[in-house]
Amino acid sequence: MMKPLLAFVDHSFHQKTHSGDFLRKIFAQHFTIVDFWDDSWRGGQMVTAAEINQSGCTAVFFFQSLMPFAELRRLQVHVMWAPMYDGVHTYGKSFWLELLTIPMTILSFCRTLHEQLQGYGLSTHYFQYWIDPGSLPPQPDYESNRVFFWQRSDITWQQVKQLIGQQQIAQCILKIDPDDDGFKAVYPSDQDMTDYHIELVQGTIAAEQYRKLLQRSNIFIAPRYYEGIGMASLEALGMGMLVIGSDHPTLNEYIQSGTNGWLYSDVTQPLPSLNLAQLGEQAHQDALMGWQQWQAQTDAVLQLMIEPAKPARPLRYSERVYLAYCRLTGRI
Repeated sequence: MMKPLLAFVDHSFHQKTHSGDFLRKIFAQHFTIVDFWDDSWRGGQMVTAAEINQSGCTAVFFFQSLMPFAELRRLQVHVMWAPMYDGVHTYGKSFWLELLTIPMTILSFCRTLHEQLQGYGLSTHYFQYWIDPGSLPPQPDYESNRVFFWQRSDITWQQVKQLIGQQQIAQCILKIDPDDDGFKAVYPSDQDMTDYHIELVQGTIAAEQYRKLLQRSNIFIAPRYYEGIGMASLEALGMGMLVIGSDHPTLNEYIQSGTNGWLYSDVTQPLPSLNLAQLGEQAHQDALMGWQQWQAQTDAVLQLMIEPAKPARPLRYSERVYLAYCRLTGRI
C-alpha cells in the first residue's frame, strides 16, 4: 500500500544544517516525504500554495518557514507548522490573531512560545526535543578549559573574550562562519590568538569534522542570543560539555544555570569559577533522560501530523475590529 504524500516545507538554510531531519524520520513512518525548500528569506523563491496543491500531497508541514496568509488560505490540505522562537518572538498580536482564521496545528518546541500561543487560543502542542547522546562522541575529559565557539550571529569573539575573563584557557577553537543574515565575521587579534591558544576554522565543514572539533573541547559557547531549538547546544549538552549561553528561550528551557550549564544575562560580565566536571556530567545525564522522554512522545507528534487540524476558537468582536484595522492600515 502506497503511503500518502507529505509536503515538508523547510527553510533552505537547513539544507546545510539538516535541522529538520529528525522530524522527517518520524513522519516517514506514515508518509512519503516531498521536500520543498523556501529561499524567500534571502530574496529567492517562495514555495507557493499552487505547488503544494498540485503535488499530490495530502498534508503540509512547515518547519520554521511559513507562507504569507494569502497563500495559506489557498492551501487545500491539512496544515501543521513548527515555528522557531528566534524567528517569531517579535511577532505582534495582529499576526497571531490572523493565524486564528486559518485551520492549522502548531507544533511548539519552546514552552515560552507555546504558552504565548495558548493565550491567543491557537491549537498548539508542546514537545521538548533532545538529541540521542548515544549518537554523539563520548564525554570529554575535564582536566583543562577547552573552548569551542562558532560565530553564527552578532555574538562574536569580542563577547566571548569578555565572558572568559581571567579563566585559564588551554585551547580555543573558533569556527568563523556567520549565518547568511548579514552578520560579519569578526576575527581575534594576533595577540589573542597566542594568549588564548586559538585555532581558527573557517567556512562550512562536514558534520563528522565538526563533531571531532567538539570532541576536543569541553566548553561550548552558544552562538546566538535566541534559539529555535538550538541543535548545536543540544549536541554539546548530550556530549557532557559545559554549555554557556544567553538567558533567553529556548536555551534557558534546557539549562538550569549552575546545575547543568551556565546562563548569562549580561555578555560583558566575566564568568565566575565553575565546576566544569560537575556541570558537564549533569548536562549529560539530563540529555540521557530528555532523550528517553522525547522517544516516548514521537508517536504523539506523528498523530498530530496525521489528524486534520481542529478549528481554532472564533474571533471575538473586538479582535475582528482590530484585525480589520490592521489590514486596512497595512500592518499585516
